[in-house]
Amino acid sequence: MRRYFIILSILFLLLSCMDENLFINNDTDIVSTYVVGLKSLNSGENKSSVDISWTKLDDAIYSLVFDNSEIVVDTNITTLEMNPGEFKKVVLKVESDILYTDSIIVFTKLVESVSNFLVSPFSSPTRYELSWQNSAEFENNIIFRANVEEGEFPYFSFDDYGAISSYWDTIRIVENNTEQTYIDTVNLSTFDYYYVIKTIDENNNFRFSSIPNINTPIQNSSLEFINVSDNLFNRIELEWNTYSEDDFYEMELWRSSDFDSPVDVGTLLGEFSDPTIEFYFDIDNLVGGIVYNYQFKITNIYGQIYLSEVTSGRVHP
Repeated sequence: MRRYFIILSILFLLLSCMDENLFINNDTDIVSTYVVGLKSLNSGENKSSVDISWTKLDDAIYSLVFDNSEIVVDTNITTLEMNPGEFKKVVLKVESDILYTDSIIVFTKLVESVSNFLVSPFSSPTRYELSWQNSAEFENNIIFRANVEEGEFPYFSFDDYGAISSYWDTIRIVENNTEQTYIDTVNLSTFDYYYVIKTIDENNNFRFSSIPNINTPIQNSSLEFINVSDNLFNRIELEWNTYSEDDFYEMELWRSSDFDSPVDVGTLLGEFSDPTIEFYFDIDNLVGGIVYNYQFKITNIYGQIYLSEVTSGRVHP
């Protein structure tokens, strides 16, 4: 009888250990040890899509929520079709005996505009030489000129189709990839002349350059970190107030764990041309116990650069 009691006790102990390893009681819900592990495989690398994946769970139903819609997918890896420079929060629901959720930020690559864009006087006060370097995505360039009253600074805005604000005039369409200079002849007047180049790729996506030759300081009080997490598992969530000035061109988010070097020589997490973005989830190769520094590098439409304050975060040890 005693032997049977010992055997039953051992079996009971084993079953208790198995239950403890497989399930965790969280209030009234039973949560298994399954971890969703939602991640992006190539955010910021392509202009038209992002691949995402997660941990497979047998007999589960997967659904993705983004852009106020929900779609069901039948595999644990899928491709999201997006536009260049697009930024999205994606929520994944994994429905089995219980419901699991996870979320990430995904974004696509910006169209690459011209680089080293310069404007210099050429032989007379009525002629200007423009020079630049075409991007690898060049299909054609459109050069615009604005006539602005002396002492004022030009701005530009454009719609979803790339139509620029009306006081910019088209002066040249460049269709030859080897053409990287242009001489513009203007009339002597009380106007100042400024230039911008619109680069168009083979799929008719576009991006404007910044405006060279203006030395106005960037507005440096418009972007501040509001919150950076320091106790989440496998991620650091960042939130900031949006850049509100009308001279915004782009911003880069940088991360570094080296306190002896500038943050903007660390890891570039993303490059964004939408000033309304106000949060980011960092899940890129984070290690518990390490403090990570974050900083924005902001460029205005005149090519002036401003570095935000540095803030720090970490993941749960």
